[in-house]
Amino acid sequence: IDPASRELQAKYVGKTRLDFRVVEDDRPIIEAHFEDLEARREFSDLVYRIYSEDNEDRIYTLQISGKPRFDDDGTFLGYRGTARNISDKVEVEHENRENQLALKTAQSIAKLGHWITDMNSRTTRWSDGLIALLGFHHDPAKAEQDTPVNADIAPAEFQMPSWRELLSRIH
Repeated sequence: IDPASRELQAKYVGKTRLDFRVVEDDRPIIEAHFEDLEARREFSDLVYRIYSEDNEDRIYTLQISGKPRFDDDGTFLGYRGTARNISDKVEVEHENRENQLALKTAQSIAKLGHWITDMNSRTTRWSDGLIALLGFHHDPAKAEQDTPVNADIAPAEFQMPSWRELLSRIH
């Protein structure tokens, strides 16, 4: 267990969500969650944030799942579940989004572009900057679709410009 998770475990195991100071923006999530608990419904991958007990500036992002347990007579026994500290994962995802935006901005300012080819799946992704540099029109609906390398495309559907023509568009 990583140190942050060990801290959470020591301080928070055995407590209920009522014992935590939930980040204000996440209160509706917790209120809906309490309705599920009262109705004895299963919940899965619920994500919310709490403040650290020691440090107001430190926020933990938790992901919880649980299943209600009943005895043979149908009497509710409680929930069995898991809680995970996903703070580091959320932070890395946030940094990745910021880095992607910075790269896109830098390429736009510098009039650059790039492509990435995955040889295993035989697909290539072109950046928006490369699409614009080469004079193609970008269709946002197809932005996340991969284009197979050396795909068999009928000439009537798509005509790849010559390298000379592509270079003339750039220079």
